[in-house]
Amino acid sequence: MEVQVRVLSLVLIFSVIFATKLFSKEIKGEIPSDLKLRFEEYSSKLTSEKFTELLSFLGYYINYEDDNEIVVQKSKLIRSINFKGNFSILNSQLLLASGINIGDPFYIDTLYKIRKNIEAFYKNNGFIDAEIKVDGDGENIKIVVDEGLRYYIDEIEIVIDEDVKSIKIPIKPYTEETINKEVEKAKELLKNNYYFNSKVLRQDLIIKGIRRIYPLDDPIPLLITLIKGGVVIKPVIYISKGEQYKLNIKNDFDFDNMSIKKFFIDHFNTTDKFDIRELELKLTEYLEASGFINSEVDITIEDREIFIKIAADNYVRSFDINLFINNQKNSDLIDSNLKSLILSCQDDEAKKYLEDKLRSEGYEEFAIKDYNIIRSQNSVKGRIVVETKTPKTIKAIFVNGKRYETKKIYKLYPQDIDNLRKEIYQSYSNNCWITGLNVEKIENESIFFTLNCSTPHISGILSNTYEVVNKIKKRFFNDNDTLTTSKFEEIYDYLLRNKNSEKVSLQQFNIDNETILAINRLKGKENRIYGIFGYDSIDRFSLELGYNRFDILNSGRTLSLSVKKSYNETSLLLSLAGQKTIHKIVDDYLAINLKDRDENDFEFKEATPTAISKITLDNLQLYVGLSLSYLDIYKTSFSKYYADIYEKDYKILNVPLKLIYSSKDFESLSGDGYFISISETPIFTKDNTIVESRGKFEVLKLLPKSPFLLKLTAELQHLSGDKDKIPVNYLIVLGGPQRMKAYGYRELGFKDPITNATLGDKSLTYSQIFLGYKPIDFVVIGPFFEYALYGDDFNKMSIAKDLGLELIISQKGVGFFSMSYGYAPFSPHRGSNAFYMNFGVNF
Repeated sequence: MEVQVRVLSLVLIFSVIFATKLFSKEIKGEIPSDLKLRFEEYSSKLTSEKFTELLSFLGYYINYEDDNEIVVQKSKLIRSINFKGNFSILNSQLLLASGINIGDPFYIDTLYKIRKNIEAFYKNNGFIDAEIKVDGDGENIKIVVDEGLRYYIDEIEIVIDEDVKSIKIPIKPYTEETINKEVEKAKELLKNNYYFNSKVLRQDLIIKGIRRIYPLDDPIPLLITLIKGGVVIKPVIYISKGEQYKLNIKNDFDFDNMSIKKFFIDHFNTTDKFDIRELELKLTEYLEASGFINSEVDITIEDREIFIKIAADNYVRSFDINLFINNQKNSDLIDSNLKSLILSCQDDEAKKYLEDKLRSEGYEEFAIKDYNIIRSQNSVKGRIVVETKTPKTIKAIFVNGKRYETKKIYKLYPQDIDNLRKEIYQSYSNNCWITGLNVEKIENESIFFTLNCSTPHISGILSNTYEVVNKIKKRFFNDNDTLTTSKFEEIYDYLLRNKNSEKVSLQQFNIDNETILAINRLKGKENRIYGIFGYDSIDRFSLELGYNRFDILNSGRTLSLSVKKSYNETSLLLSLAGQKTIHKIVDDYLAINLKDRDENDFEFKEATPTAISKITLDNLQLYVGLSLSYLDIYKTSFSKYYADIYEKDYKILNVPLKLIYSSKDFESLSGDGYFISISETPIFTKDNTIVESRGKFEVLKLLPKSPFLLKLTAELQHLSGDKDKIPVNYLIVLGGPQRMKAYGYRELGFKDPITNATLGDKSLTYSQIFLGYKPIDFVVIGPFFEYALYGDDFNKMSIAKDLGLELIISQKGVGFFSMSYGYAPFSPHRGSNAFYMNFGVNF
């Protein structure tokens, strides 16, 4: 017996070893060691199909496989796309037209598709001679364009047999679409004269000359077109009429044959038997909806003559049915299908159709109280009365048989039920992984939901960028390794908001009650150079340059360094801002600011360590911070009275509190939106306590059916406390690219009456109106008007006004560029003007 047990044990051990050897294959190839071990583990746990999907998701594919090993190879991903020679079209427009983007997989036909797509784009925009060459090694793609000249048309000549017709049109780029529209008009005219088989013979292009074009509706290539000019051509289209037919309509009823003729011509394709049969069906449906009962249509063609024979049981000339819902007329619900059923005396089917129609419109409890149809030889009239009940309040909610409690009141109405479903989904998404939530049944005043919900434990987190894994584990799975729906969404949002993320995809792969979380993240550009170049009457020329390093050493921190140099100002700002996880909705920022700054009328040195926490809840952000500053103000241009007040050292404690709410589309200028910001910052010095209060409101409105947008800004700022004890660099001044763009940085504010040096004020109200034009999604240009009141007391304020023009270009992951010019034509600052150019480039 003992021997048998040993033998069985050995057999079992060898079986396990054999099974492990058989199903756990060795992974080979250029792959990080941590991923290699995880792939070997999961190759035996996942099905072959799922394992291949996991590899593909993380950017690998199987190059070779046998019973013992799997050789994987990293998929080539497009890392860079460079354009050359595209003088008239922006890189971003060509990138969109190419059908590819950075981070996309590289396939064998990728280069071919890029060339075809860009060629088609150029030809559809008038560059009919454009030549495209595309080269690449699978990661870096170079696209060389020879645009040639752009072709324009202001005239199209149509030659139908020997009849010549010239059509003048507003000058526009030559495209096949423009030509086809005019050709279709000509062919429709021929069809109306019974030429049903007309066809285009050929098209000639006659060059009229090269001219300077002013395409104001096409602003991007405007400058290039002015320089290079455009070729104006006249397309000549030769069309053959074909054979002319006669149309014979036989209709025994008092119905307008002209409407039948029009319907026939509009829907006629060819004389092919299949097309004729299809036309018969369409014409029958049209006649039924027009009042014919049980109509039949027969179309035959004999020797260039088309015969249309119409038969029917009856024709109802007048149809007057009124539908009332709760005593309110609502005849819009009587569509062609319901009308057809009533005309054909199918009243039961008509009632059933109306009931289905009412349910689809959201009416749950209703009754057809009156269905009174009066029919005569040539008319149908009557009324249908529907009464609906007020939806009952849901008194009991059950999810998987268990009672669900809610503080809200819902009614048995489709929209309310959908809102209840969203609430339940949100409630359970924090605790489990949801794969389905549906209404099971509604009984009396109770509603029952079926919820498919599981609590899978994370078996592993895999990513194509290894540094992400530890961040995700620490931030989201430090205390609980269960994957929930809300946690999945939060991870995606967290990665997407990272400044160093270009593209993010998440997917989970289930193994029994465990799951693998796979993250495919394309790292964005890690560096940014930014700056402001300006000219104003105070600083003259100024230049500020800065550098950002995103996610330095994979720490989630951003290093910033900026230097400003102007005619009489030099400043330096060095900061290190980082993200440190204390909670999934909290971002912490730590910074050291060092300034040695000349503000024209005084200089100051300041050292400020700062800690700020940002709490994010959907579109709401709360900032809570603390900073300690050592401030030394010296070399003032003030008279002795003000120099004695402000030229001193300060030790300052700031406690900023800020609340921001912004809608989703506000920052991108892609839709209607608004921005609200409220802040209170107590500022403590040795001799005084100051409170800085700020409020800002911005609203963005896209004008309907137009490329224009309207942006309104209103801002209020106030400092409480004794002005003589507030550090001068804290006092409010106006000017610069942010507020009052026609002025220098410190041009507006209370001035020393003796030296005219700017000190500043305690109060400010500011507003701006901007009317922008968007020729393309990421470009906005338009005029602005600014208006500000500034002073120490809201009852005694000085006024500043200016006008200007601003251009904004911004693309996520690429960079930004803005340019503004402001001018003050109003007293008392008439003639002040300033120019600013703000730019940033990621690399």
